[in-house]
Amino acid sequence: GGGGGGGGGRGGGGRGKSQRFSSVSAQFVTQLNSLHSTLQSTTSHFVRCINPNTTKTAESFTGGHVLHQLRCSGMMEALRLMHAGFPTRCPYDALYDRYKDMMPRAVASLDSPSFCEILLMALGLDKEDYQLGITKVFFRAGKLAFLDQLTGSEYKELAPDIANRVRIWLIKKRWRRHTIAVVCTLRLTRFLESLRLVRRLYHATYFCMLMASRPMLSVKRAREIRKRNGAVKLQAEARRIVEMGRLHKKYWALLLLQRVARGCAVRRVHGGR
Repeated sequence: GGGGGGGGGRGGGGRGKSQRFSSVSAQFVTQLNSLHSTLQSTTSHFVRCINPNTTKTAESFTGGHVLHQLRCSGMMEALRLMHAGFPTRCPYDALYDRYKDMMPRAVASLDSPSFCEILLMALGLDKEDYQLGITKVFFRAGKLAFLDQLTGSEYKELAPDIANRVRIWLIKKRWRRHTIAVVCTLRLTRFLESLRLVRRLYHATYFCMLMASRPMLSVKRAREIRKRNGAVKLQAEARRIVEMGRLHKKYWALLLLQRVARGCAVRRVHGGR
């Protein structure tokens, strides 16, 4: 009985360990999910650290060691590409929030990327000097002063001039749109006129060819008519010859009957005497 009790005790201890093990694993999964949710809800940025020296001592900087780390991490190539490409950048909202209240309603009602694109085009900036990203606009090297004027503390003094430039740009854009519409209408009208002329030339050419081919058709038709008339004449002549033969036979038969009748009459008269 004691052994059974001991076995029961050992069994109870095993269940307790399994319950503790399950609770620890479940707690770990719960904490891991919580950490994952926290990371997803934040915009985490990871920074690559550079060791200033190999001994990890303070205020000691080894240039060759740092340069080797920068080259191995690809930082030199990234900086070279940024310098050759678009190293200066600015968020859309920084320009949109500053200038939207000063712009016409047609421009202020646009989204921030379209607003910034119109703003830069109105200021006469070449399209090759900037690129529009998802949340930022990127400028080529040498455009930092231009960006400082747009985002600096003196933007209020430049805002009226920028707004006037945007209005002028909108007017020019509408004028170009109307000009393009007029040019397209004129080109379409000329195309339709040329198409009508081509159709007229086609019909005139077809009529001339038809008139030129009519004599040939008339000769062919005359030949067919002559052949047809000749056949009709031959058939009529054949029928006439057949009928003449029949009439000739009937004529000689009548003459023979008349001779026989006259002979009978003469014999009858002489026999009576």
